[in-house]
Amino acid sequence: MMFYIKRIDLFNYFIFIIIFVNMTFASKLISISDPSLLFIKKDFSLNHDLSVYANQNPFEIENTKLYNFNSLTSDVSIRLLPSISMLNRIPDLRLQGYITCGWENLSLLIEPVIVHKNYGESLLGSDFTRYNISGNITNAFIRYKMKNIVLHLGRSPVWWGQSWETSIIQSGKFPSYDHFDLKLNLGSIQIEMLMGQLSSDSWENNNRIKRYIAGHKVIWLPKHKKWIIGFGEQIIYTGENRGIEFHYFNPVLSYIPSLLNESTNTGLPGSDNDNIILFAFGRYNLQPNSSIYSELIIDEFQVDKSSSIPHSLGLKLGFDGSFNHLNSLLIYTLEYNKIDSWTYIHPGQFTSWENRQFPIGYFYGPDCWSILLLLDYWIRDDILFSLETTYLEKGYNSVLSKYNASDTRDDPFPTSPVTIYSFNKYSVTWNSKHIAYEIGWSNIPISSRKFLSSKPYFSDGSFFLKVQLVYDIGFDLN
Repeated sequence: MMFYIKRIDLFNYFIFIIIFVNMTFASKLISISDPSLLFIKKDFSLNHDLSVYANQNPFEIENTKLYNFNSLTSDVSIRLLPSISMLNRIPDLRLQGYITCGWENLSLLIEPVIVHKNYGESLLGSDFTRYNISGNITNAFIRYKMKNIVLHLGRSPVWWGQSWETSIIQSGKFPSYDHFDLKLNLGSIQIEMLMGQLSSDSWENNNRIKRYIAGHKVIWLPKHKKWIIGFGEQIIYTGENRGIEFHYFNPVLSYIPSLLNESTNTGLPGSDNDNIILFAFGRYNLQPNSSIYSELIIDEFQVDKSSSIPHSLGLKLGFDGSFNHLNSLLIYTLEYNKIDSWTYIHPGQFTSWENRQFPIGYFYGPDCWSILLLLDYWIRDDILFSLETTYLEKGYNSVLSKYNASDTRDDPFPTSPVTIYSFNKYSVTWNSKHIAYEIGWSNIPISSRKFLSSKPYFSDGSFFLKVQLVYDIGFDLN
C-alpha cells in the first residue's frame, strides 16, 4: 500500500512494465540498498579495477555474476529486501524491494521504500505519514546505452567522487532526486552532464522556491587503468517561479561565464541564487590491491587576502586496499576529511548544498574534520566481521546555518563551540542464501539530519540485531 500522492507515479511505472513484457531482457541494475553491494566492494578491493568509477550509479550487474545471494538471472527480477533492526529497543521495520530488468541497450530500476513514521524524516526526508507509515520511491529511472553515449532519466542516488563511504562531492547517501544524465565516452576521456531538481521550499512570504541542480564532470581513465583523474563543477540555482536555465543545460560550456553574463542578483535579500562548487578527484593504484585517492571541493576561494571572508574548501585524503590473512581477506580504508566552516553554505534562497535537509556532500556537513578507519574481515565467503570508527571534531555550522562568513577569516576552526565525537560500530554478518543476519554494537547516527543544528548529537550506543530477507521473484520472457 502506498500513499495517494504516489499512485500516479506507481501507475506510470506499471505502464512501463506492461510495455516491456514483449521484449527480451538481458543485463540488469542493482540498487545500492542491496546487500550484494558488499560483494561488489569486495571484488574491487581485490583488483582495484578503476573502470568502476566510469560506470553509472546504480551499477549494472552481469547475469552470470554469482554472490551468496540469488544472482538475478531471470529476464525480469523482483528483488524483495524487507528488514527489521532492533536498536535501543526501538524496532526499525523497512519494507522495500525493487524490480530490475533490461533488454538490449535499455535498463529499468524501480524501488519503493516504506518505514515506520518515526523514521520517515530521518531516513527518507519525508514528514508525510498515513496509517503510521512513511514512504518514498528512491529509484525510478530508465537508462539507455549506445556505443559512446549513456542516457539516464529519472530518480536515483548520485555518487560523484572516489570514496565508497561518503564522498564530499555528492555522496549518494541523501534522498535521491529526479535528474537527467548524459555521458559521452571519447576513448579514455568521459564527459558527463547532469541536470536535476531538488526539493522545493518556502521563502519568508510563503511562496514556493524551486531548487535545481546541474553539474559537469570530466574523467580521464588511461587504458592501463593505473590511475583516474577527474574534475568538474556543479551548481544549485533557485528562485520563485524559476525554471530550468538552458545555459546550465549546455553539456560543454562552463557555468562560470554563464553566471557572469546572466546575473540573477536583484539586490533583494537572499537573491544571490546561484551557488557553484568546483571539484577535482583522483586515484592512483599503488598495487593491484591497494590505492590512494583524494577529493577536493572549492566552494569559494578568496583571491584577495584582504577579504574578510575566509576560503570555503573541502579535502578528502584516503588509502584503501586488501590483503590475505590466515586464508581470510582483510579490507581496509583510512580517510581524512576536512570541510571548512562555511563550505556548502550560501546566502541565497535555499542555495546551500542540501536536499530534504540532508547534506548532499560530506555526511557530517561543513565545519568539521574527521578520521575514518574501516576494516572488513571476510572470515569466509559468507561471514564478515566489520569494524568502523570515526573521530570527528564538529563546529557550530550545518548545511542549514545562515550564511554569515564576513569578518570570520581569523576565527578558529572548527567554529566554537566544538563538539568531539567518537563513533564506532562492531558487527558480524552472516549471509545465507536468502537471509542476511547482522549483530553488533553501534553508536553511529543512522541519519545525517542529526547534525542540522548547533545542538550536539549524543548517543550512548547499544547492541543491535538486523535481519534482512533477500529473495528473488523472477520470470523469463521467452
